[in-house]
Amino acid sequence: MSFINGSIDYTDKQILSALLSKGRSTFADLAAQVGLTAPTVHDRVKKLERSGVIEGYTANINPTSLGYDITAMVRITTDAGISSEVYESYLAEISEIQQCFSVAGEEAYIAQVLTRTPKTLEKVLQRIKSISGTASTKTSVVLSAPINRHTLPQEDDVREFAPAEASTSATMAR
Repeated sequence: MSFINGSIDYTDKQILSALLSKGRSTFADLAAQVGLTAPTVHDRVKKLERSGVIEGYTANINPTSLGYDITAMVRITTDAGISSEVYESYLAEISEIQQCFSVAGEEAYIAQVLTRTPKTLEKVLQRIKSISGTASTKTSVVLSAPINRHTLPQEDDVREFAPAEASTSATMAR
């Protein structure tokens, strides 16, 4: 059994990482990568799907190849007392919003907006500002995405920084 108290084991993480890097992998390909049989990998993938860990399979599309050259992050502050469900339903009607995050802090939301032109971005911003309950917006246009991961974080690789001599002695002890 790969789930323990709702968590996944190392092999499941390997399968997920392989699917994130190449979503069209066959069960035989995945099995070779993780050292299991194809039927066992099939069972694990189906279990990950049933449990909601795998929500679906999609193609990664390069928006700039289709002329969508402008990505902006819009920080939205709302008026106190506004219904989040109602406000979010209005945001959901704006097709240029690719992702929207409800956040803690000064702003209530951060929306990722994708457009072809600055004029279209301006219209999207006007539409967001026209939503009842919008107090203010702050917009940053993305220049580049130096980190754009489609992988799982490797918590096991996170180590506290130690003085050089401590890490050297730890390496020598291995």
